[in-house]
Amino acid sequence: MTAAFWISPLGEILPVVTSHIAAVIEDPATFRMTLGQIEEVYSRHREPVGLEGHAREEILRGLLKRRCIRIREHRTHWSIQFSTASPKTLWRIRTWARTALRRGIVQDRYAPAHLVGLHDDYNREIEFQHLKAMTEPAT
Repeated sequence: MTAAFWISPLGEILPVVTSHIAAVIEDPATFRMTLGQIEEVYSRHREPVGLEGHAREEILRGLLKRRCIRIREHRTHWSIQFSTASPKTLWRIRTWARTALRRGIVQDRYAPAHLVGLHDDYNREIEFQHLKAMTEPAT
C-alpha cells in the first residue's frame, strides 16, 4: 500500500494505514464524528459501512469542508485534496511536505503533487520538493 495521510483542522499529521475512510471509521472521534453518524450516512446510501462508494464520498467531502486535508501517494504522483487554498491550508501542506522530505517518506522529490481545492476550484500541479516553499495560491 502507498503512503497516505490526513492532516486534521488542528494541523495534526495522521498516518493512514489502509484507506482514508477506514481511518475515519476506526477512530471517528479524531475526526469529530461518531460511529452513529457514519452508520447513518452509509444507511442513507444503502451501502455497507466501509464500502468505497457514495457514502464514503459524502463523508470525505464533509471532512474536507471542515478543513481536513487528504493526502495519498500514487504510483506516479501525490494527490492532495482540501476544501479551499487558504493561507492556513497551504501552511499545513508546506509543514507536512517538509516533514515528509526530512523523514524520507517521499522517495522521489521530483514527483508531481496534484493539489485540488474541492470548494474553490483550486487546481495545481507542482514538484513535491517545491511544496515546502509554496506560499500562496497561484492564479
